This record gives sequence, structure tokens and C-alpha cells, in this order.
Amino acid sequence: MPFAGPSFEHSTGDSAIWLGSASILRENTLEVIRDLPPHFPFHQPNERCISKELSAISDLSLNAFCDASKTTYACSIFLRTEVGGTITCQLVQAHTIVAPIKPITIPRLELLACTIGSRLVNTMKIDLELENVPICCWSDSVNALYWIKRKENWGTFVNRVQEIRRPTNPEDWKHIPGILNPADLPSRGCGVVELIASLWWEGPNWLNKPCEEWPLSEAYTDCAITDLERKRTVASAINNEMKEIDYLSEISLYKKIIKSHSMDL
Repeated sequence: MPFAGPSFEHSTGDSAIWLGSASILRENTLEVIRDLPPHFPFHQPNERCISKELSAISDLSLNAFCDASKTTYACSIFLRTEVGGTITCQLVQAHTIVAPIKPITIPRLELLACTIGSRLVNTMKIDLELENVPICCWSDSVNALYWIKRKENWGTFVNRVQEIRRPTNPEDWKHIPGILNPADLPSRGCGVVELIASLWWEGPNWLNKPCEEWPLSEAYTDCAITDLERKRTVASAINNEMKEIDYLSEISLYKKIIKSHSMDL
């Protein structure tokens, strides 16, 4: 559930829970229950059965929406089909991950969300046998999009960016305002009533329109954040190199160095 991520994060962040107190998680659960309307009939508002005959449909695409907050990062995948002039969209896969307890900058969490998005896209292409289907990946993070599209080697980011680029192309990634991003719901959390009446199940309204009518959002990279991450990458590389030099300087003889490394192996 989209509302579960932040609640669980707060509970796991409370050290008292491991001592037997689950007060935060309990209160969050009770709050969800209190929000339920009388005679609440929870059901998915759209048909979730997906036929294996999708390959026979000439006009279909996968749209991945990625987002992150301090507590969670998430991705949702929508299948968009057009048959006889009628366009339909439905949620086919979603994933929410609790952010690490160790503080991580929002841009880095956004890149993690994009990584999850690329993995889900690859999974959907295989499971639904849609190897050549068009893909659109959306994020409201201009910095994450900058890292994905740039050819510059970002050190610690390079593995994530390479993983993102394997099932997707840099041209597949587009910017979207946060207010139009369905993945914003699981990343920030929401109540049950908001979940039912939200864009979570069928995506934003514009996704049901021709591609020519989709929103065009100009994305401008925050140069200050970009430069800061570049400095962190360089500083980390220098620090690791200095540690290796210091380690070798403590071993005076060549034979001792060989023996030490052979024991490590």
C-alpha cells in the first residue's frame, strides 16, 4: 500500500520498537483504520487482468513514474494501450522501498528510485513479452535526470546509471512536475480515501490523451547540488586512495606485502 512505506519507516527508526514497544506503528495503523469510511468496500477500480495477447495490440507503451522522499523511494508502472481510438491506462506494477536510516541526499534517493523503475520496466517487458514496446520513464528530479542523460563518469553513481541505461535509453527519461507524478503518493504516503480517489490506479489524466498533448516540462539542473555531488565523489576517491597508500606504508618489506595480500585473498 502506498501509505505503508512512511509509517513503517518511522516505526523502524524508533529504537524502542526492538525492545517491545510498537507504539508508532500501532498508532499509524489505527489512524488508517479510523480513516476508513463506514461499510468500506475496498476494491480495485479497474480491471487488473492482463492478457498475454498484448503483443497483438499495435499501439501500447510502458510508462514508469519514479519519486523519492526522505522516508521512502518508489516507482509505479502503467500499461497504456490504444484500441479503436480508445486509450486505457492501468497500474501493472509498483514498488516502494524504505529509505536507509543513514541520511542520504534527496537527489541520490531519486536516482535510487529511477534504478528501481528501470528494473521494473525490464521485468514487465519480460513477463508480458513486450521486448520492443516503447518506454517512457518519468521523474520530477532534474538532478537524477541529469546524471542519467550525461556521459560524464560520476564514480559512485556510475554503476547505478549503467544499470538504468541497460533496459532503458537516456532519451526515454523525461521530466514531470511533482504534482503530476503518481509515484509521489507512495513516496510521501497517503490515506486510504485519498488512495481510492487518486491517480494511483489509472495514472494521470493526460496519459489517456495522445502523446502530442502530454505536458512538456522544462527541467533545469541545480548546479549547486550537481557540483556538491561531484566534489563528494572526488573526495571519496581521494580518501580511498590515501587509505590504500597509508596501509602499504605500514608494511616495510616487499615479502610482507605479498604475504599480507595473499592472506586477504
